[in-house]
Parts: sequence; structure tokens; C-alpha cells
Amino acid sequence: MLAATDWAERGLPDLRFRAVLPSSGLFDLAPLLGTSHNCALGLDLAQATALSPILLAPPPGLRLIAAVGGAESGEFRRQSRDFAAAWSSRGAACASLELPGRNHFTAQDAWAEPEGPLFAAAAGLLAGE
Repeated sequence: MLAATDWAERGLPDLRFRAVLPSSGLFDLAPLLGTSHNCALGLDLAQATALSPILLAPPPGLRLIAAVGGAESGEFRRQSRDFAAAWSSRGAACASLELPGRNHFTAQDAWAEPEGPLFAAAAGLLAGE
């Protein structure tokens, strides 16, 4: 959501993102509307649509790697793949990264592993690769 925000339109300095690496994200909130999770969220279709980054346009020149644990639910894995594909179709340079054996919680542990694929992907984005 932050990467797709037009900061100048909001009267703020241009904070254009050059690269992002979301991990274990939900990028399309509409599938949550019919679940028990929506009891707490209280979203309607208009809100779910407005808050779904998969439907937004990435800034020009953005590089994105959507990371997800290989042991996460099929929905988390699908959303990561679909998000990368959607933003790729809108001009971003996108890839997906599946972290084998990781679930929704342990996928975040990979950030602290300098020899691991998530850390390497982040370093590559920072280096402009």
C-alpha cells in the first residue's frame, strides 16, 4: 500500500519506492469477506477493494519480490504469486520467492539469516539488482 501511494498528491514530498519485498502478505482482501476473520475486520466490499494492493498501480520502475513460506496455506502462496503477476502486468519488475519449509510465522525468521534466500533477495534489491 505504501509503495502504491501517490505522496505528492497528499501534499507530501515524493517518497517513491524503488523496491519492495513483502513477505507473507495478503494483497487481495475480498476473499476475507466471507470468512470468520471478517467478523473482527468488519470490511465491506468497497473497503476490501480500496485496501487491496493487488488492485493498485505500482510506481514506475518499481522492483518487487513477493516472498512467502512454502509451508503456508495455499491462499497465502496464491496471493503472493498473483500479486507479483498483477504488478508485473502493470510495469513493475516482479518475482516471487518461496521459502521452503517456512510457515506464516517462521517465514519472518528468515530475515535474520544472512546466508538465506530472503536476506539475499533483500540485499539484491538494496544493491539495485
